[in-house]
Amino acid sequence: REAGRAFVNAYTLSNGWKLVETIPREVIYRDIERIRTLFILIGGGFLLLFISVSVLLVGRITKPIIRLTGAMKQVQGGNMNVSVSIDSRDEVGQLSKAFNTMMLRMEELIRRINEEERDKREAELKMLRSQIKPHFLFNTLNSIRWVADMNKAKPVSDLIVSLATLLKNGI
Repeated sequence: REAGRAFVNAYTLSNGWKLVETIPREVIYRDIERIRTLFILIGGGFLLLFISVSVLLVGRITKPIIRLTGAMKQVQGGNMNVSVSIDSRDEVGQLSKAFNTMMLRMEELIRRINEEERDKREAELKMLRSQIKPHFLFNTLNSIRWVADMNKAKPVSDLIVSLATLLKNGI
């Protein structure tokens, strides 16, 4: 039974006497308080350990992802000379290797497209040059024919028309 600040126990002995015992509350609760404090300290320690391990694990997982994302943003901004070095065997490592391979392929394709465009421009220029030469010659012959016609040199004019027709058919 609880009596204020102490617990009271009463026992009847075999000889009829009564034994009354009072135990102060502090004595009983002292051990309970120690155990409670110990549990709080141990729980707090485990909580700190858990948080520390969680922060380390999250850092190991997110840092490579952040680096890969940063490299992708650089490419999005126009920098095509980007590579990521993540030396892990997990999915993020595989993604970084695939990213690097993709960037090398893109660089090769861009180089190839530039070469093809340059070759295409050179071929167009050659074709234009080859068209200009016969056209210039044809126009010159036509001008000579008109001069011959103006000077009433019909045989010369006919000869130039025949030469121009031959040139046109040859081209």
